[in-house]
Amino acid sequence: MNNRLTFQRIGLLLGITVAAVAVHGYHPYVEDAEIYLPGIKKLLNPALYPQNAGFFSSHAGMTLFPNLIAASIRISHLPFDVALFAWQFLCVFLLLLACWKIGRLVFGDAVASWGGVGLVASMLTIPVAGTALYIMDQYLNTRSLSTATVLRTALCARRILGAVHSRDSSANVRVRLFLRSDTVHGAASAGQDTAAEDGGCGTASVGTFSADVAYLS
Repeated sequence: MNNRLTFQRIGLLLGITVAAVAVHGYHPYVEDAEIYLPGIKKLLNPALYPQNAGFFSSHAGMTLFPNLIAASIRISHLPFDVALFAWQFLCVFLLLLACWKIGRLVFGDAVASWGGVGLVASMLTIPVAGTALYIMDQYLNTRSLSTATVLRTALCARRILGAVHSRDSSANVRVRLFLRSDTVHGAASAGQDTAAEDGGCGTASVGTFSADVAYLS
């Protein structure tokens, strides 16, 4: 199964991402964005919010999210709102990319994996398990990054466990072959001794055991 990202697949993922953002919308200053965005602005301009900064800093200070976004704005020199939208777009893209990779592992059919991506893209703003939390909010926040990161971590864990299981299985096969060969050689030696004592009656057994040894080798 080919899981490599080609330009065609990246283009398709970008197209689905554009459609998802267009359908679900982008509202950067709603809900708990009022906690995270002032924290970012405060890092970019410490003179802002001289009064009651504790309203947002008590929450924003518990994560590196404001520092990451503020650092990206300083490095890129993008306008604040443009940078926020770029991060939101990137988070949706990474989420759908992780869903595509999981789909390639779960489904043998490429069409089915793309169907899974489209399904997730169409349900980004549906509350999860009856809660008020969306799969992906319509604004940038810490959950935007963590959702894609959790899926990516699950993929990495699956690869690691798969590699360990494959290595253990290979080791078990080698041990079993070694024990089997050792047993067969021992039985073959016993057969030769018996054949010598019985005047050749054990020749067939020796031949059988020798064939087993040759097959296992």
